[in-house]
Amino acid sequence: MNDRRIGVYIVEGIPLVALGLETLIGNSPETVLVGSSSPAGFDPSGVRERPDVLMVDAVEVDPAGITAAVRERWEGSTAVLALTPAELPGFDLRPWLRSGASGGVCKASPLSHILQAVRAVARGRPTTTRASSGTGGIAAGGRRWGASRSGRRRFSP
Repeated sequence: MNDRRIGVYIVEGIPLVALGLETLIGNSPETVLVGSSSPAGFDPSGVRERPDVLMVDAVEVDPAGITAAVRERWEGSTAVLALTPAELPGFDLRPWLRSGASGGVCKASPLSHILQAVRAVARGRPTTTRASSGTGGIAAGGRRWGASRSGRRRFSP
């Protein structure tokens, strides 16, 4: 978003996490909070301002349902960013990506990584953090995390 701030709506089921994300988004000079709700209270038809990014609790929300609702309400112009858990080792982000989410970010990520993910999906670039990709290390585009000969982590097709 060139001269305007990125509008973000947050759907999060843990009140403390929601408050932290609201504070992060509200205090960043490049983002603006356009609303928030719990997963049970989220109704796209009640959102007044179309968000650029919808950050969604990936554990409490059905990926197919939310991405379909976003496409219907905002004609696909809102990027969906799944908020993934750090403490759920078997979590799999792939259903979110297959349903049309733009990416995922782990709730336990550094704040700068969360803002970076918001910026990326708002600009149309799919993104995931390693911790958000869950089982098998699948990242955006079906790539896998692997180790290079130097021992550094890398993506591979």
